[in-house]
Amino acid sequence: MVVQWLMLPGSMEFSPATIHRWKSKYGGMTLSELKRLKALEEENARLKRIVAQQALDNELLKEINSKNGKPSCQKINSEVSDRGE
Repeated sequence: MVVQWLMLPGSMEFSPATIHRWKSKYGGMTLSELKRLKALEEENARLKRIVAQQALDNELLKEINSKNGKPSCQKINSEVSDRGE
């Protein structure tokens, strides 16, 4: 069995399986739909990072609360400044 590869400029090679997967995923989309999909995927990734950061912040505050009985502004400020915010 001979497997042909798609060669693109810049010495990039794609297998037939990769091309088939791309066609099945993006085959019926217009260029504007593809651009919109990419923008939505980027926005989704950004929002996921924000949610993850807020979850870490919540855990930090819970830990500080459980140790001291009340949050210490100095500790919270030092933790925030350590992260570069």
